[in-house]
Amino acid sequence: FKSIFKLISINLFTFFTLIFCIELFSLSLRKVKNKDFVGFLYQKNNLFTDNCQRMQTHPLLNHVHDHQNKCSVKGGIVDGKWVIYNNKNSSDNIILILGGSTTDGLYNHISNGFTWPLKFSEILNNENLNYQIWNGGVGSYQSKQELIKVLIEIPKLRSIPKYIISLNGINEEQVGKSLNYPFLSLNQLRMISEKKYINQNPNKINILPSTKSLVRSLLDNSRRQILYSDPKNKEIENWEKSIYSRNYKIKKNNDVANWEYNVKVMNAIAKAIGSKYYVFLQPTMGISPEQIPKDLDSNDGKLYLKAKKNNSRYFNKIKQRYKGLRDICSTLDYCIDISNEVQPTGNVYNDIRHHNSKGNQILANIIFESLKIKDK
Repeated sequence: FKSIFKLISINLFTFFTLIFCIELFSLSLRKVKNKDFVGFLYQKNNLFTDNCQRMQTHPLLNHVHDHQNKCSVKGGIVDGKWVIYNNKNSSDNIILILGGSTTDGLYNHISNGFTWPLKFSEILNNENLNYQIWNGGVGSYQSKQELIKVLIEIPKLRSIPKYIISLNGINEEQVGKSLNYPFLSLNQLRMISEKKYINQNPNKINILPSTKSLVRSLLDNSRRQILYSDPKNKEIENWEKSIYSRNYKIKKNNDVANWEYNVKVMNAIAKAIGSKYYVFLQPTMGISPEQIPKDLDSNDGKLYLKAKKNNSRYFNKIKQRYKGLRDICSTLDYCIDISNEVQPTGNVYNDIRHHNSKGNQILANIIFESLKIKDK
């Protein structure tokens, strides 16, 4: 019995030592590549302590909030897919707001809950304008998800919105085979290709987080190779080959062309139902000289320097994208380019992509002044 116990003990020690070394190697690799710390050996998932951040897979929108009615927000109420401000107003005057994480009313962790839609609603109240704000922004959403949300959610509202306001631009990115499927994400393509549901709600307890991150990265690269370049993988496109053979093309579906298509369709829908649609090209750090901090010792300056050190390629990509977006925006009378506004003057950014409470106040003021909203 002693010999068996000794053998088991040695094997268990060897196994756990190997696991420890693999996790340590994965952590070191992330450090070398300047990637964020995701935990070592064990990590409790913060999404389960903050019900507002938790997401679940949605077949059309890719993901939606999974707050389970346990999320509270400043100055408003959470009602299903919406955060509603000025809920006491009895008027049917609705302003519907769309966007990504810079707009998301449930992302309390970015600006302590003082989102620009909340600030916007406060401005309306101060001006005695009787509107309810329905904030439908969701982290990571692009204009394609905004368009789908307009199509499937507006018919459910108790009245047609007077205004549909979108703040976007920063998330407009599609790569590889997803270029041919402009309304699908990589996860949606995978679910179609692999014929299985992908759970986007992470585990409550994360064991070996660094190793899992490494494995996930390797698997994602492998999946991209299959989805994007393997000529044998024709399963998700064979059925539509006849359509493409009839010259069905939208400028090869690059980021800027997709954005242009999406905002034009949203504007057309708004006109058809009697709403006014406005899209604001959102400000973000690093896209122009005006959006680069002059005081590098300030809070905004430190954020910029850290991001530039860790991922300098990001700024090159975002600059190129915004050049195209600005060109298109200048031709649309319902597009307002505010990308050079709310500049990093010291302490208006929470990180390089999101403004803090102070920045959101400035942003809300700019959007309000641009719209010149009236009661009727």
